[in-house]
Amino acid sequence: MRIAAGLTQARLAGHLNRPQSFVAKYEGGERRLDVVEFMEVAKAIGFDPAEFIGRLDDRRTQYPDIDPPRNRTDPPPPETHRPPLERARKPVERGAAERERTDGGRKR
Repeated sequence: MRIAAGLTQARLAGHLNRPQSFVAKYEGGERRLDVVEFMEVAKAIGFDPAEFIGRLDDRRTQYPDIDPPRNRTDPPPPETHRPPLERARKPVERGAAERERTDGGRKR
């Protein structure tokens, strides 16, 4: 939308009073916009945020098989749940050759 509006990242960042890296990071998926930031970006680019969200909702209705993105705090789906690893592990016995290599190369 920014490019269609004829704005560079630097120019949009200037309208937002933010560094260019702010725009680069949310466009690259490195960070997310909160609602207030989204509204500011929409105003700076010149689109109606309510219409934009309405279109997203229409797409979800059109493609109901698409899973919504999961929140980081959501538990994993059951099929990917793995039991925790055992805490106590049996110590590995070292052989004589390995003990000699790990004693600093000293001769006995």
